[in-house]
Amino acid sequence: MNKELNINLKAYIESNNLYVSFRRIISPFATHRPGIYPVNNYYIIVVKYEKRNVFDIANAENLYLKGENLYEARFGIELKEYPYVFDKPFYILGINDSDGDEIDVDKKYVIFIYALYNVFYKKSINNFEDFLSNPEQITTFN
Repeated sequence: MNKELNINLKAYIESNNLYVSFRRIISPFATHRPGIYPVNNYYIIVVKYEKRNVFDIANAENLYLKGENLYEARFGIELKEYPYVFDKPFYILGINDSDGDEIDVDKKYVIFIYALYNVFYKKSINNFEDFLSNPEQITTFN
């Protein structure tokens, strides 16, 4: 079920790197412009485990508007074939959690994917919300 409802999001920490893996969003809606990919940008957001149930899309939007504590996840391949998986390490010392605190490998965290839909796509489906995944616990391997 995680695969369908949470873009198969997985995350783990190993050797001071946070590894994040997820499938890109594929629109279930047809648009008037074929070939338009619905997502402009993906971001990862690390949230303290105890805040996993209260973190919502409004929190993600605030982080985006401030340009703080969210990290762009770019697919390094063309988007002409399905499915694609993002799988890239982020250096732990270079990222903070949603509160701005450094990541402590001895604490529990979850990760969210925040996707910004492009304006044309939002208009074509008449929905102006962006996407926030369900939280996924980050596993630690030391």
